[in-house]
Amino acid sequence: MKTNYYIAEHGIDGSMRGLFEYFPCYNCGEGLVEFFLEAQKKSKSVISGNMKKWKKLSSKVVYKNPWLTVREDKVVRPDGKLGTYSHVDRRNSVFVVAVNSRKEVYLIGQHRYVTDMYSLEFPGGGIDHDTPLRAAKRELLEETGFQAKRWKKLGFIQINNGISPEIGHVFLAQELSATKENNMAEEGIDKLMAISVLQMLSLVQKGKISDGTTLASIMLALPFLQ
Repeated sequence: MKTNYYIAEHGIDGSMRGLFEYFPCYNCGEGLVEFFLEAQKKSKSVISGNMKKWKKLSSKVVYKNPWLTVREDKVVRPDGKLGTYSHVDRRNSVFVVAVNSRKEVYLIGQHRYVTDMYSLEFPGGGIDHDTPLRAAKRELLEETGFQAKRWKKLGFIQINNGISPEIGHVFLAQELSATKENNMAEEGIDKLMAISVLQMLSLVQKGKISDGTTLASIMLALPFLQ
């Protein structure tokens, strides 16, 4: 059964269209259509309620360096009880989904010190004192050696909202050109690979790609990778 038939027949709109077309089991039939229609309906609903918020009574810095600040707050919990909440203030960040003329996306590979794991990821890093777009251009050049003529802001992600207010801005980069400039060796990046979206989704399902920001970024990019 044709994917386009389902899109036209069931009214799957632009917000879900890219996900539907790139889903690894896009030809499974009516069951998958029902899944996407339900997801589409839920995505349009407005979350409301009377949930009480946390209330900050005081805050103190318990540790600080040039990259992060650890704070300890006295709070009133949503249930009304007093408590302590420790959190980490970090600079906001950017992540870049770079796409070539064959609709392949670029991933970088590096060993991550904290998890002691090898990780395939989209290029990205801290914003520092730049705008998100300028930071995205800088990170793409430093980590891949590419520049891009076309840029699109895809959205943002909450990096780890249980312990940090850090926001990650996600960009789509197209019309790439290679340069001889990069900081790959300095960053510990030893791999740069271009793969199709279906190949990437297969690696995700196999557990070969597990970086959370990369997983969130590809979900934002899918509708534009047709």
